[in-house]
Amino acid sequence: MIYTAGLVMAAASMAAAAVGQTVRARRALALHEAEAHHLANHDVLTGLPNLRNANARLAEMEAKAHASGGHIIAAVIDIDQFKEINDTLGRAAGDVLLQAVALRMRQLGGDCAARIGGDEFALLRLCDAPGAADELTLQIMAAFAPAFEVEGHSIDVSASVGIAISDKGGALTNLLRNADIAVSEAKERNRGGTVRFTQDMARRIELRRALQMDLKNAIGKGELTLHYQPIVEAATWRISSVEALLRWTSPRHGNVPPSVFIPIAEETGLMAELGRFVIDQAVRDSKRWSGIATSINISAAQLRSASVLQDLMEPTRVHGVSPAGITLEITESMLMGKDERTLRTLNILKDAGFSLALDDFGTGYSNLAYIRDFPFDRLKIDRAFVTALGNTSRALEIIRAIVGLGRILGREVVAEGIETDAELLAVQAAGVTHIQGFYFHRPMSAAHLEALLASEAQEKADEAEPVSARPHLRSVA
Repeated sequence: MIYTAGLVMAAASMAAAAVGQTVRARRALALHEAEAHHLANHDVLTGLPNLRNANARLAEMEAKAHASGGHIIAAVIDIDQFKEINDTLGRAAGDVLLQAVALRMRQLGGDCAARIGGDEFALLRLCDAPGAADELTLQIMAAFAPAFEVEGHSIDVSASVGIAISDKGGALTNLLRNADIAVSEAKERNRGGTVRFTQDMARRIELRRALQMDLKNAIGKGELTLHYQPIVEAATWRISSVEALLRWTSPRHGNVPPSVFIPIAEETGLMAELGRFVIDQAVRDSKRWSGIATSINISAAQLRSASVLQDLMEPTRVHGVSPAGITLEITESMLMGKDERTLRTLNILKDAGFSLALDDFGTGYSNLAYIRDFPFDRLKIDRAFVTALGNTSRALEIIRAIVGLGRILGREVVAEGIETDAELLAVQAAGVTHIQGFYFHRPMSAAHLEALLASEAQEKADEAEPVSARPHLRSVA
């Protein structure tokens, strides 16, 4: 009996232990699930709700707004120049700044403060007051007014804000997405500002996405072509060279300006492909006008590419064109910092026979050291100085100074963007060696240029011909 009772007690003890272990396991599992749920819905660094959580809160707020007939305000806050802060002070300091911003956003109150991206935060508010959006904007700006103390540094930080407001009754139509579109618009217009979302912004975004998709296929479909704008000698007005300019005619979008599709190509990584297309086509076309140099614009991405030398030299070999007939135009801003690799690349291209032109000269980064050291044959005065000729005498003084610098260094100087008699007279008086602009020629197709050069050559031949040998003059005599 005693033995049996002992067995019963042992079994009971083991059962109790098993039950306790099961309870503890369940508690641990519940705790783990709660932690996992929290991590899935909150930002680890700041502890704020994340984007997933913010969208869930929006759905809850929509029901409340529908019941009350109110509105939901979504504000997206983007820290201006956060990358520069990270690069300057380090990633750890950047994390401290994000935590400090999160604290201030949380202190503003409202229905939800969230971190929805790297340096993007969101505030959600349910309200029915007409001026609630303006009030929220002022509160956000006030939150960023005091400097942030980050690892011993006092940092003045600004933010761009995008605001989106739901329809009455809380009907949501991509509210956070719309606020994000608005903040992108704010950063483009002026950092540190606020923009309220409109449907026009959404249409522009959709158009931009459509352009991105269509641009990827434009080369293969033959939608991209080159036009050429002549550059004339200031003394004779005869064409001395031409500049290749990329054009896109889309069946869906019509004629898309380079100012629209070139930035898209840069953002989407298409510049390398577009650049190779331009180089190959321009080199091929240059065979059609012997004795006239062809200028090709080279982007920063192309110049720093590991394949830049092959991309430029291979087409000249394939098409049997001397590099001496090709001028490579490089913008002044690409040379900031006097990068040794860039200098080495330009010297190799120069040694191979290419001519080099410094484009947009005078735009604010001018450095006499790199003008002296980089092997440029030509300086192209930025058109901003030409268009300013009618407004300020300083523009003419700057043009004269650039021309004087060109003479000292033995460089040709081109004035771009000439459109009026007054501009022409001014740059001629300043002493530029070459002129480019609508006053003389607009960009044209290769076939049109070929015909124009043939006509100019005939005129030159007629002028060189003795008077007695000209049939029309003999008939007059």
